[in-house]
Amino acid sequence: MRCQLLDQLLSLRAFPLRPPKPPLPTSETTPPDNTAPPKMVLGLFEQSEADKRAAEVRAGTVAPTRSERQKCWMARDGYFACLDRNNIIDALKDEKAAAKACKAESAEFEKDCAAQWVTYFKKWRVQDIQKRARLKELEAQGAVKMDVNTEFKQ
Repeated sequence: MRCQLLDQLLSLRAFPLRPPKPPLPTSETTPPDNTAPPKMVLGLFEQSEADKRAAEVRAGTVAPTRSERQKCWMARDGYFACLDRNNIIDALKDEKAAAKACKAESAEFEKDCAAQWVTYFKKWRVQDIQKRARLKELEAQGAVKMDVNTEFKQ
């Protein structure tokens, strides 16, 4: 009698105690072995694993590998060479001029580097140019260059 009441109570529950088992895969649902690797679908556009990785590096959610860093540095050097050819010192202040003069290089630089790195490198470039100009100015005034050794010998 107790078992019958328990069975009746369990059958009246809205949710079963265990989730239903998923159906077994059939030949209609399993892809053939010779297909291309699956691609992530983002909206209407497909995104490969390499594109997903590049987006994660740009966003700063993953650390870039050595080859990704080298690719970034190459793109940075190309962008800075273009800025030098067009006499643009500060790409952050002269954004319109930099975008007009170095559109392709800028797109590659921003594609291959993390967003924070792009901003950092642009600021670093301005500071480096100012530092070099100040050193030239000091040398012209007769300042003596000193070699500073930070290693202590015992």
